[in-house]
Amino acid sequence: MGEPVTTEPQPTTMAVAVLYKEIAELKKGKLEGFRVRLVRENDPFEWDVGVYGPPNTFYHGAYLKATMRFPFNYPMQAPEFHFRTTMFHPNVFANGMVYMSILYDGTWFPTMSASNVMLSVVSLLTGPDTDWPCNMDAAYLYNRFRNSHGKDTAYLDRLALQKTEWKEMALLDDVVIPDTVEEYCRTAIVEEELVDEEFTLGGLYDWSEYSSASEAEENETDD
Repeated sequence: MGEPVTTEPQPTTMAVAVLYKEIAELKKGKLEGFRVRLVRENDPFEWDVGVYGPPNTFYHGAYLKATMRFPFNYPMQAPEFHFRTTMFHPNVFANGMVYMSILYDGTWFPTMSASNVMLSVVSLLTGPDTDWPCNMDAAYLYNRFRNSHGKDTAYLDRLALQKTEWKEMALLDDVVIPDTVEEYCRTAIVEEELVDEEFTLGGLYDWSEYSSASEAEENETDD
């Protein structure tokens, strides 16, 4: 008998449909603070993300590069979000992986979306979660800054070291970093080539996959 044939996991029809739908909605809805594009044409499972630092926060004036990868059974399983820009932040690992409850603490639901993840990223930039840090040095310095009411600036000094990289990334991507709240709210653009205007979703949705997966999870819970 020959060796058993192993097959690589394949994207589900629903995952492809949902991701293209989310891209289209981002384009239409203009989610503020982000610049999103596909890493490879016709592959919706990996996104190149540019994150603009929210005004009136530590990251005001920042342009942060990240990669968002989606599993082949999305949205049944959460995506991953990794910063490629160097980050000194209580909730970002040394390799750039962002630790958020929405992704890793079992609180992900299939009704959630990429927009939920990105808005959670902005929330962490606005206010780090030091109760569950993955960078202990960053959490320690941030707590010192907060407890001193801003007098201890060691945390801000570390962030300031990254400003050159923020500017270099913006130049490479030919983007203007928003400076005001009004500019920030107008930055979300998903580039035109991401979504084929002739692309239709009707033939791609297979809700039987969703139902089967949901039933399987319920059966496992019952067991």
